[in-house]
Parts: sequence; C-alpha cells; structure tokens
Amino acid sequence: MRAFEKKDAAAFAAMVRDTAMSADQSMYWCHPDYTEAQALEWFAVCAQERAFQTAYEFGIFTIKSLASYQVRQVST
Repeated sequence: MRAFEKKDAAAFAAMVRDTAMSADQSMYWCHPDYTEAQALEWFAVCAQERAFQTAYEFGIFTIKSLASYQVRQVST
C-alpha cells in the first residue's frame, strides 16, 4: 500500500477502463476512454489532498494487480 506514482498511470487507467461498464453511474469519471493523462491528473489531486491532509488516496499493489482506496476523513 502506497501513494500513487507516475509509473502507476498505465495500470490505473487500465483498471478504470476495465471496470467502466460495471461502475455506478455516479462515478461519471469512470469511462471506457479513461487515459493515462487523466490518471496523472488524479494522482496530482491526490498528492495535493495529502499535503493539505484532507484526503489520503493510495493504491494497494500486488504482483498482478492494482486497487485503489481513499480515506476522506481522519479523526485525531
């Protein structure tokens, strides 16, 4: 488990495209044409939110796959 890195963009974009058909309609950003550039834009947003401590998005990586998880509220 770690923060996304630029090298993860291709796998992240592929994951989004692969799940686009079964995604909830409220996930408007999840579509079959999702690009690596869009993934990199998302990673930049994630980095900014971590810096401001407003959200903590990270990937869960295995040898064969990538998953994404997000925490939007942290209690101290």
